[in-house]
Amino acid sequence: MTLRVALVLGLVLVPSGLSAAPEPPGPKVPAQPAKERVDAARKAFEGYWRMLRHGTGGTRGDPETIYVWSRRWMEAQQALSNDKAATRAAVHAHLDRMKELEKVFASLARAQQGTQADADAGRYYRAEAEVWLSQVKGK
Repeated sequence: MTLRVALVLGLVLVPSGLSAAPEPPGPKVPAQPAKERVDAARKAFEGYWRMLRHGTGGTRGDPETIYVWSRRWMEAQQALSNDKAATRAAVHAHLDRMKELEKVFASLARAQQGTQADADAGRYYRAEAEVWLSQVKGK
């Protein structure tokens, strides 16, 4: 594989705007926009989740869209507070969502209504969330 192909693949495979790990708790952000961010991310996640479950919209077979909105919801919750317990709770809730996502896409793959690649993506997202939870528990 040439360097040029590897770079192109790297750009395609890495979602833009996402860091390698959840945002660490930072300085306190203004309450109103922070709460709006949590609410908007939650509603977007729930909307995409409904579309997946009902087979509507463009998310059928796209675990990444749901993952991204779950992650944004988690990060928005973390930004509301520097409290370690709140950070752990946000990561744990994300993990719970990713466990469900993994089950759904594994089931779709078994029923030949989805791909094994999507099932593997679901497994990756769940494992990633488990790593993050172990990291925040260790702090």
